[in-house]
Amino acid sequence: MDEFEGHVRKGQQSLDREKFMDAIREFSEAEKISSGIDDGSRADLYSRLSQAYYGLNQKDRTNSEKYCRMSMELHQKMGDVALYVMDLINLSYIYSDSGENSEADKYITEAIKVAESTGDESLISMAKLTYAEYLSRSPKSRNSALTLFEDIRNSALKGSDWESYFESTHGIATILREEGKTDDAWKMITEAIDRILNISSSIKNRAERKSFKDSFSYIFDMGSDMAMEEGNVEEAIKIAQKLASE
Repeated sequence: MDEFEGHVRKGQQSLDREKFMDAIREFSEAEKISSGIDDGSRADLYSRLSQAYYGLNQKDRTNSEKYCRMSMELHQKMGDVALYVMDLINLSYIYSDSGENSEADKYITEAIKVAESTGDESLISMAKLTYAEYLSRSPKSRNSALTLFEDIRNSALKGSDWESYFESTHGIATILREEGKTDDAWKMITEAIDRILNISSSIKNRAERKSFKDSFSYIFDMGSDMAMEEGNVEEAIKIAQKLASE
């Protein structure tokens, strides 16, 4: 088990650095000695292998799909619905980026269906966010993406699901920017920044407060980018300072 975990750990370090061939090499060594390893650890390994092959070549789905399906089979066997939904979401990305949109649509639709059967709002939002992001890639389905992002955002606000709330906010603002509605996008992002700061101010633990703000750094990044696009360097700096402040 120690040798298995060692290869997985080294493989993940390479994956984090986007050294995909090195990651595949280490994960493959782990796979060779995986007999007798529990299903959860093997499913996790297959998922990592899928990610590594996907990173190496998104246009060729052969191995990324193979290992994603192996992971999905084990998660289904284990009854781990959340990870099974994640596998379906990953399959949708694999098919989408290899140009097979009809298959991608099939898997993300199935992911939403399975997520909804659990009643887990966070899981449902995660699946729907993936679908909204997928729809937003095409100008033809951008309005549908906008509607879905807005539905997710409203639902997330009611349940204080801040991860889904700010991800959907970012998705809406991205579409608004692409449509030239920069004033609306700017208003949405600055309000989101204010909300993050307001929530974080109620967190007493310093490390937890910083972690909360950092998890939504992409909102601050978009705000800074938009300010820079308008030539407002001072505002861009202020936004960056808001993220860095304690």
